[in-house]
Amino acid sequence: MILADDPQRPTQAARAAGLTAAAVRFAFRALSGTVGPLYAGRTPMDTFQFSRMFAATRIPEPGRDRLHKRTPDGTRYGLRR
Repeated sequence: MILADDPQRPTQAARAAGLTAAAVRFAFRALSGTVGPLYAGRTPMDTFQFSRMFAATRIPEPGRDRLHKRTPDGTRYGLRR
C-alpha cells in the first residue's frame, strides 16, 4: 500500500506514528461504542461487530464456539500446556 504524500507528515516515522495514533483512536471508539454510522452508498451498515474487533477472542467449544471479551476489571487469562 502506498499512501499519497502528506506535507504535514513528511517523514516515514511521522506517517507511521500518525497511522498508529489513528488506529488506537479507532480502537478506543470501537470499544466504547461511539463509532458513528457507516454507509455503503445510501445504505447504512451495522457497526455492532466493531466492539468485537479488539480485546476479544473466539474460544472453540464442541458444537459452538464462544466469544470472550476483555473484562472491565483487567483480569488476564493465559494458556498453559
